[in-house]
Amino acid sequence: AFTHGLEPKKGVGSLQIRIWDESDALYIQVIDDGIGFDASSINNMLSEEVKNFTKDSEYIGILNTHRRIQLLYGIAYGLKIKSSPGEGTQVTITLPR
Repeated sequence: AFTHGLEPKKGVGSLQIRIWDESDALYIQVIDDGIGFDASSINNMLSEEVKNFTKDSEYIGILNTHRRIQLLYGIAYGLKIKSSPGEGTQVTITLPR
């Protein structure tokens, strides 16, 4: 969030981290008001199968983290990303409790 969202932003930025649990899941949410990006391509990649990833994928760190969580805990868990250019990014990580 600091490096990719806030560092390139001109002026002041903010970062929020929220952690809570509901039912059988733990949620970790990171929200910034940085530069944002078009999240549609990354959300498509998050839904693809592992075999479709290559070492040249643009968001390899996010994809690796998402897939590792799913391999360990199941497809109900992982990352969800909301972002818009110029408006910031919200990443929610869902883990089992």
